[in-house]
Amino acid sequence: MEWLIAITGLPYEVMILILLAVAGAFAGFVDSIVGGGGLISVPAMLLTNLPPSVALGSNKLSSIFGAGSASITFLRNHMVDFRLVRKLLPFTFIGSMLGTLAVVSLPPLYVKPIIIVLLVAVTLFVVFKKNWGEVNRTSQVMGSSTLYLYGLCPWHRYL
Repeated sequence: MEWLIAITGLPYEVMILILLAVAGAFAGFVDSIVGGGGLISVPAMLLTNLPPSVALGSNKLSSIFGAGSASITFLRNHMVDFRLVRKLLPFTFIGSMLGTLAVVSLPPLYVKPIIIVLLVAVTLFVVFKKNWGEVNRTSQVMGSSTLYLYGLCPWHRYL
């Protein structure tokens, strides 16, 4: 980082902002094509020593726009199974609340390593997933109890 500051002559704080902007733009580009932009933006923010709750919250704020536009598209194309939504919504809400409470309650010393391990695990899953790009048949393959448990897993909301 020092060599970059020496070449550009920019202050450290400005360089961090520029690098975060570049990482955010790249994460948005990746997210728009294949999803998983949080695999880029969260580690970039954590490397700047932001508290994990701020990094995760910032990532979620940006992902609201992508999820919102995707939701509108699915609704317009009549591709939403409202029976499944009604069943999973309470569990998703509970999982979100538990995950948020865990992140803000635990000291950053413990949360950062957990986040890094989970990000690496998700990255490996995405890279080595054999049927990447196929139609998702989750509701046909998994039983409804597995889907309910998925709603209780708080960490998948942060990626």
